[in-house]
Amino acid sequence: MSLHNETFKRIAVVMAGGSGERFWPMSRWNRPKQLLKLFADEATMMEQAIQRLHGEFLAEDIYVITAEHLKEPIQAVIPQIPAANVIAEPMKRNTAGCLTYMVATLRARYGDAAISMAVVTADHLIGPESAFQLDVRLALDIAETEGGIAIIGIPPSRAETGYGYVEIEPTAIPGKSAFAAKQFHEKPNQELADEYVEDGNFLWNSGMFFWTLDTFTDELSRATPAHGEVLQRLIPQLSTDDAAGAARTFSELSDISIDYALLEKASKISVVKATFSWDDLGSWDAIGRFLPTDDHGNAASGDSVVIASENTMIHNASAGLTVAISNVSNVLVIATDDAVLVVDRDHAQSVKLIVNELKARNSPKI
Repeated sequence: MSLHNETFKRIAVVMAGGSGERFWPMSRWNRPKQLLKLFADEATMMEQAIQRLHGEFLAEDIYVITAEHLKEPIQAVIPQIPAANVIAEPMKRNTAGCLTYMVATLRARYGDAAISMAVVTADHLIGPESAFQLDVRLALDIAETEGGIAIIGIPPSRAETGYGYVEIEPTAIPGKSAFAAKQFHEKPNQELADEYVEDGNFLWNSGMFFWTLDTFTDELSRATPAHGEVLQRLIPQLSTDDAAGAARTFSELSDISIDYALLEKASKISVVKATFSWDDLGSWDAIGRFLPTDDHGNAASGDSVVIASENTMIHNASAGLTVAISNVSNVLVIATDDAVLVVDRDHAQSVKLIVNELKARNSPKI
């Protein structure tokens, strides 16, 4: 274990919901991205997320929060984490609801103990582990000693329009390898993204947050009182295992992200500039950034044949199919035993529309 402020118990929380839409047909309702092996024989992304945390946290201090139908599949791939630490929120209420429920759960279990909390994700590509662990340690140090909220910002490697950005003050916080947050920015258009990267003071918002439970509770109550009030009511209900009462209370929450409910209104946010590489792998096309390609930009895995094509990607996860393409460009082909996806690489996000159509048809293949 690392040395740190011993007055705080450090707990890591992995957010691991998901509806299995963006990586259809491999991902499904009961097998979202974090339960996939997206790169050959590597571990699932859920397993990788837990492994990264082991250098800084005991297994008993690592929690996962997810949906009820994903509890058992997640427990199956991370048996080293106590089953009681895989928490199911009663229903979907976005990330603000998810973290409100998680903090209430920790307060129900640990009472008023001094606890600091690292909130990380289950489905991002991160490396190396050692750099990630050092940055997490620094963010927790800041949350414990400086107060306020700390986040990790990612130095952009490209003018990405699919991520939110955080603008930082140009000079570091005195005595800290971190910066004060100046403003959060929504996903930009291409022109703005180009400006952000050129400016140098804009980082990708990684979706990883660090705070003490007291800070979270105080800041949430001030920023979004309805969530703060629900948090206080949930604690005694969870303390007495009143699952039905907790579900009714939780259902009162609006569907809002933690960015809107808390971060954009918080009184003090520090930003640790990541020293690790990061990608949120938001679509099939993102996978192509990490696969070897031939001289024409084609990437292929599984039983596949590529003829006279360029800038294509084949991901064949079926042992019984051969996928062959010829004289095409800029196409993604994803094959499983029961479905095949073909989509233009520039429109990889449209997979969600396909899933929506399948839902409308009551298809079993979602």
